[in-house]
Amino acid sequence: MKLMGLDVGGTFTDIVFTDTETGRTIIHKAPTTPDDPSHGVITGVGELCERFGLARGEIDHVLHGTTIATNAILEYNGAVTGMVTSEGYRDILHIGRHQRPQHYSIMQDIPWQDRPLVRRRHRKTVPERLIPPYGEVLIPLDEAAVRQAAHALKLWESRPSLSAFCFRILTRGMKSAPVTSLPTSIPSVSSRPPPRSHPSSGSSNGLPLQP
Repeated sequence: MKLMGLDVGGTFTDIVFTDTETGRTIIHKAPTTPDDPSHGVITGVGELCERFGLARGEIDHVLHGTTIATNAILEYNGAVTGMVTSEGYRDILHIGRHQRPQHYSIMQDIPWQDRPLVRRRHRKTVPERLIPPYGEVLIPLDEAAVRQAAHALKLWESRPSLSAFCFRILTRGMKSAPVTSLPTSIPSVSSRPPPRSHPSSGSSNGLPLQP
């Protein structure tokens, strides 16, 4: 079997070809193209095949991996992202659910507090509150506030934007409201409903289960 592995990094794209029957292994390195990493992948694969006389059609499987997203988090240079969430939860990303590498140290560096994925000025809150366990509406979602928050994020040129509402998995009627409001207010933003979750998950402690 002829296999090819691709690892797209921030600077180089590493390509490894191996033939499991003959034991032949070839390694090739090509520059990564940040604007569209697929261009660097295609170029690198073509260079490897041409250099070593391989036919692309003979490759049985291509395995792909990338560290681009990891680098964006580590280097803190990803896209400017906005967040719209329920009132009272603006700093939930900063708090980080008490996951502290050193429980009793007050001098430690906590990455999600020092370098949050969404800066505080890009987090907007709107009136809305659901209560468990069945998702009763305590405070209805203010869709006008959602559109206003989206407009503020648009001024900040925040893209992409996300909506995060607590206990949203417990109700079906209100789930799509912020999903439809954000793209309407920011044409360049596309949104989709969150994955379906099992009702027994109850709160944000539960993990979403794919249907």
